[in-house]
Amino acid sequence: THCISSAASDVYKRQGLDAKEQLTLLRDGASCPWQFEDWREVRESLSTEGESTFIGVELIDSPYDELYGISLKREQEKVLLLKPTVNGIHNRLICEVTLGSDKIKRVKLRSSVCIQNYTQATIFVGAGRFKGAVDNITIDREIKLSPGSIIALPIDVVYSDTFVIRPDVRDQLFGWSVAKTNTGKFVDMNWKTVQENDLLLECPKIEEGSAANYFFNVHAAVDDGVMNKVYPHIQINVMPPLEIENLLPFDITWRLHQKGSKSDWSNILKKGENCAVHVVDMNLHLLLKIKPVDSKFLESKFGIVNVPAGSGFELDNRLLLESSEEDNQRLYLNLHYANSAKAGVKIVIYSPY
Repeated sequence: THCISSAASDVYKRQGLDAKEQLTLLRDGASCPWQFEDWREVRESLSTEGESTFIGVELIDSPYDELYGISLKREQEKVLLLKPTVNGIHNRLICEVTLGSDKIKRVKLRSSVCIQNYTQATIFVGAGRFKGAVDNITIDREIKLSPGSIIALPIDVVYSDTFVIRPDVRDQLFGWSVAKTNTGKFVDMNWKTVQENDLLLECPKIEEGSAANYFFNVHAAVDDGVMNKVYPHIQINVMPPLEIENLLPFDITWRLHQKGSKSDWSNILKKGENCAVHVVDMNLHLLLKIKPVDSKFLESKFGIVNVPAGSGFELDNRLLLESSEEDNQRLYLNLHYANSAKAGVKIVIYSPY
């Protein structure tokens, strides 16, 4: 049993090698169950080259020729060349075949560029052919992406378009993002620039609220191979620029100060939990102080938890908290820094004991 889904375009699927065999319409984003001939009959016929595990694909209302003989025999991610060229470029279709724990083989037809939302907010992804200026953006495509979800971009935008992102948050409205490298250089976010650098996206505020700007971090998970030099085969991960995790046995209040912007943010973080911070620019100095809730210990002094590239400053690895009583007790809490393809920069607060 198979489940075939489309994440690229409306398609016709043909079972078998013969183009005149069964024809099924599959809309963009839809899926349908698919049954090939019974495995017992295949076993009894002793045929290993039967037509039962092949499909053909036609992309509707597209300039591309039909594809035939796409094998579904084994788990794989097969890159299919689309003909003819469009604007001198051979676009690609991915046929991704996986076998689930329920023994159902799932076949996904999609483009070669996916975007996954690793934030806790819904985001909009815009695609268009524009250059740089945030006040001169014309969006040709707009896709809504809920927290934790992943989507394949349309085939006709993955090579030539520039991408922008904005958050969908209830308490404030933000504009489309401008991309910067970790050196502060402004760039267009496209398949080439995301492979070269992790990017910091800054979304300017459109209406007044608690935040001046909203930030994302973008990292590209690149498929190994020579194809990425001439055509993208990547997954773009959209993450918060900073996460704070509390591994202490008590709740804390934290406070962040951004040098250069004279901005402060604070909140409560319960024990064992983490929170995403989207209001900080990770190309600037960032200072952190904490205070245990309902404790005799006073608020710590600021510790340096982020520095610009090439600044020469070192990050602090622990914070000192002093007692409010006359016992002169001191409490040292450690800071651990992690950088992952799914969480961006994470600061973990924990006890060294």
